Amino acid sequence: MNPDQKINQILSEAKKLKKEEEERIEKEKNKSLKKPKEIPKTPPNDETWRVYKALFSRIVGLLWLLPLALIPVVYIMYENETNKFITYLTVIIAIPLIRWIYLMIILHRGYSAFRKWRGQLPFELIGWENIVDSKYFDNTLYWRLNACVRIEFQTKDLFNEKLLTDMLFLLCKKMDKCFYTPEFAISGFASDPRKHWEVQGNLIKGSLNNQVVFEIYKFLSQELALLASEYQNVQRVILEASQEEYKIEPERVSSD
Repeated sequence: MNPDQKINQILSEAKKLKKEEEERIEKEKNKSLKKPKEIPKTPPNDETWRVYKALFSRIVGLLWLLPLALIPVVYIMYENETNKFITYLTVIIAIPLIRWIYLMIILHRGYSAFRKWRGQLPFELIGWENIVDSKYFDNTLYWRLNACVRIEFQTKDLFNEKLLTDMLFLLCKKMDKCFYTPEFAISGFASDPRKHWEVQGNLIKGSLNNQVVFEIYKFLSQELALLASEYQNVQRVILEASQEEYKIEPERVSSD
């Protein structure tokens, strides 16, 4: 190969590499400009399937999966009896499968009722969209560190105020059960940043994830709705939560 041919080959390879680099940069640019997936917004008088599923979906549960551990045992026992093995295998697989189908049926049947729940409350509810329309609401490990539930009364009846305080105290106890032991080291924090719920007059404050929101939903739609219908004294409920979400990993159980 003469010097001119060698130079042309080098220039050709350099041109090719330059073109590949330009294409890579263009792809990266288009990728960065691509719009992120939008979170479905909760309408004022309706509910999204995403929120409903985050609140009500239930896993099959490890207890229902335990029969699957019997498959190797059944195989060893009936290795030479194909019909019996298939029969027992079918029963073992059917147990968690039927449970899963049952949960899916319950989940879909309940959505239509859930979509109407806010319209049936005997008081005004403000801020529900703010606590459910977050990026990671469907992930239990994501927490919003500062949240508040404020209840405004129309009366100064001491009995009703005492009753409300007791109800809020019980609600806080239920919400605190949603807190799990976190990893020893939490990125960005010296210790667990979550705040357990506490009563402060007619409001409660603490940190929330979707399980805590589920407890709030049950309280508003059941206990508080019953109190408001009976005494006609609850004017409105205001929900507030900080925007930032933090992933708090649960403590890993060591096998040692």
